Amino acid sequence: MGQIEKNDVGTYRNDEIDLVELFLILVRRKYLVLFVCLSFLILGAIYSFSKSSVYSYRTVIEIGTSVIKNPKGYDSMPIETSDEVVSNLNSDYIPRAVSFLSSKKNKHGMSAKASAKKNGNIVELTSFGGADEAEIYKELHDQAALFFLADHRDLILESLEVAVEDESLKLEKIDEQKGLLDLDSKRYSDLEIILKERIKKVELTLSQAQASYKKAVSDQSEARILVMINDQISRSTSQLYSLEERLKVELALLKSQLAIKYSDNKREFDEQKERLVALQDVMFRYRNLKGNSQLLRVNEHAKVKEITTHLKESGISSLALRSAKPLGTSKVLIVLVLGAVGVFVGVVFAFVFEFVAYARKRMELES
Repeated sequence: MGQIEKNDVGTYRNDEIDLVELFLILVRRKYLVLFVCLSFLILGAIYSFSKSSVYSYRTVIEIGTSVIKNPKGYDSMPIETSDEVVSNLNSDYIPRAVSFLSSKKNKHGMSAKASAKKNGNIVELTSFGGADEAEIYKELHDQAALFFLADHRDLILESLEVAVEDESLKLEKIDEQKGLLDLDSKRYSDLEIILKERIKKVELTLSQAQASYKKAVSDQSEARILVMINDQISRSTSQLYSLEERLKVELALLKSQLAIKYSDNKREFDEQKERLVALQDVMFRYRNLKGNSQLLRVNEHAKVKEITTHLKESGISSLALRSAKPLGTSKVLIVLVLGAVGVFVGVVFAFVFEFVAYARKRMELES
């Protein structure tokens, strides 16, 4: 028996690792390893299943477009950039929503953060909370979005007001063109009066010359006097033809062209007036919309479709959608990891206990 104990001591002193001996140690200490492993599993289960699950709540907001004037007409542009919207949400709308819900509905501990991708038109609101906090974060996100949408409606209204002002200027220019046409009409009327007076004078001169010619012929006047009178008749006749041509052809053509311009001007004026009235109606209806009503039924105005087609409301694509799974490490994985750690710690304890037993045995042998 003593020889066996000495052999065991010799085995421990050997620097080489005996795998069989290590396995036998684990077999001898299997209950210790099992106890430690089960302890870690139980602690892991208690920790993981007592820990509240945290979910993410996300609201997606789409940035709308307003109308902008360009040299070729109208175009659309984002009401605000995504960076501006994120900044306003984080610094203004979300704090206001938290304050509103805290004071009016006695709900506290809420928070949200806005984020967006560069050069996009989508902004996300994100909050983190338990499974039973869905309604709280839905109210928070909805209230922050309401503040945001109200400001964007004001910005769209401003762009409509600019468009109305621009269309009013167009109507004024068309009316100014009518004023120029009125000046042309007056000038043509004055010219007609002048031409008729000159025609009367030439006709009188011609009549007198013809009477003088007849008298000279009957009086057998000198040939020189007849030539002079005949020359005067020719000049008066030519002048009369020229004046009548200007009156009946050239002036008539100018008046005809002026009538066409008047007609075109009136048509443009009436169309522009209808366009302006339709746009003012759009702006009036837009200004009197309440709540989250969809605005752009205004596209039914065909006269201003090229303007209203560029208008798009900002809106909520999804409101406080909860993530399908809780955030962080799953509970089962936590238990499994702690179980594995328990096995490792149990093995370490087994070797430590074995070493302590060996140390005691050695001290007994030496004593």
